[in-house]
Amino acid sequence: MSHTQSHDRKKHLGGRNSGNSLNNHVHSLLREIHMKHFSQYSLLRGLCCGILLFVFYSVVLHAQPQLNYFMNINYFTSPSEMAPLTLKRGTFALGQFDLFATSNINDRIDVLSELVFEAGEGSSEIGVDLERIEIGYAFSDWLNIRMGRFHTPLGYYANAFHHGRIMESAIDRPMLLEFEDAGGLIPAHAVGIWGRGQVFPTFGVLKYNAGVVTGEKISVDEHSLAINLNTDDNTNKAIFASLAVEPTVLNNIGIGGSLYNSIVNGYNLSAPDTAIIEVNQTIIGGNLYYDELPLQLIAEYYAMLNKDHIVQPSKNYASSGYFVQCAYEFEKKYRPYFRLEHIMPEYGDPYTTALFGTNELTQWTVGFRYNLAAESAIKVEARSHSDGNTSFAIFGAQWSFLF
Repeated sequence: MSHTQSHDRKKHLGGRNSGNSLNNHVHSLLREIHMKHFSQYSLLRGLCCGILLFVFYSVVLHAQPQLNYFMNINYFTSPSEMAPLTLKRGTFALGQFDLFATSNINDRIDVLSELVFEAGEGSSEIGVDLERIEIGYAFSDWLNIRMGRFHTPLGYYANAFHHGRIMESAIDRPMLLEFEDAGGLIPAHAVGIWGRGQVFPTFGVLKYNAGVVTGEKISVDEHSLAINLNTDDNTNKAIFASLAVEPTVLNNIGIGGSLYNSIVNGYNLSAPDTAIIEVNQTIIGGNLYYDELPLQLIAEYYAMLNKDHIVQPSKNYASSGYFVQCAYEFEKKYRPYFRLEHIMPEYGDPYTTALFGTNELTQWTVGFRYNLAAESAIKVEARSHSDGNTSFAIFGAQWSFLF
């Protein structure tokens, strides 16, 4: 992403500042505590209290959060007899209500959090997920160390688009990069430590990410990846790295690659401590992007190399997938878009079989986005979905907004 695009997005997300009312309230509280402690206690205790007050003042008054709220409401239907029943019925669905906050503690330390409220498919209850919570220390442009729970920075799309659907051209993310509870194959979240940065050689911009994290596991019964939040289900730590270059001669076109390695275990709910799947996984990805509206072009490819340790020990599998997406915006309002996706699981691969199945899947999407305002958009799209056994059409609409 270029400097201009990053600046525009930050400006677009310029949230609400709690400002003067918070300052006045906290100042009043500090004066009250200050007078109480220094009039009633010893000089030593007063000194300790003063240090605590200084820390409190620094964090609360100078780290005022920027808040944004994202939401989307969807409708999907299908006229095809082979479509799932929920699609044939036609379904309105609440999307994600996303509370996104950022704060600068000082000129080097920043905090980011993202809290999402959503109902799972077929559920009548709203669940809450702390999707991201991370703190970072910026040494310079070329080194920013971050720690917490974050989106695994593999490829371009996952690094540029998060939970706010208003930021995306299409209604949904590419299937490969869907979040864990939506059936994605590429690890979307991680808990650990990572570094990122960018340098500016004479030929353009060079960006990198690298980290060590707690890997994910497979919930076999739910056919989804699960995040190890506070414990690790094995002794292995996942490692990842990505590198992208935006050569000046190519005028903001970016070319990147990524690598992810982990031991991934799978469990049944009935025996959560006994692995029935174990693969040594290496994910290799490549991407090409140009994301400077009015033109958007993103293409990504991932090879999932899985070495089986349980079902057929030492057998190697190579599953893969890719997507290509393009969009063009007219007059900052009208944005037609197109996406082609293809997922190719190798037969017998325990990783893709548990998460996705054994059939190849191809999906074409053609859609149109209309910007009602900078903070609100309506999208309509048609999809052709084919997985080898079934083929059906899907029609969808979404109203996404930011406030």
